[in-house]
Amino acid sequence: MNSDVATLEELLAEGFEAQADCYRQAVELLSEWLTTPKQDLQELVAVLEQQQRLVNQATEIDETLAEARARWQQTRGANKPGPRLQRALDRLRQTIDRLIGLNDVLRTQAMQARDQVRAELDRLSTGEKASRAYGRRSAERAAVSRARRHR
Repeated sequence: MNSDVATLEELLAEGFEAQADCYRQAVELLSEWLTTPKQDLQELVAVLEQQQRLVNQATEIDETLAEARARWQQTRGANKPGPRLQRALDRLRQTIDRLIGLNDVLRTQAMQARDQVRAELDRLSTGEKASRAYGRRSAERAAVSRARRHR
């Protein structure tokens, strides 16, 4: 491997490791949220906002690596990544996969919670309608009863 490729691989490995660290922090954030007793919705929003900041930070790192990545791809020829770069790539891929999995779990839980809230609102709405109907019938009965008494 020539020195230019080795230098590029070092630079890319460092960048990919920094990206993986951002994603790892996001994984830890979601893992903690998913394993602790559920907090309120605003806390979840704060967790998701923090996750987005970390993902944005990883994206910014990726943008700074674009030129080096392009040069590496041009100069490496048919050679595979060196050991350090391959480890960094593997770690990055695994961390992103883990984050995607946790986001899927969170999304599923959120949809289940939404469905439960909808069902509860429907139940309450039906109960409220029944109460209003009962109230109307009671009022009608009372009016009929008053009318009968005044005859």
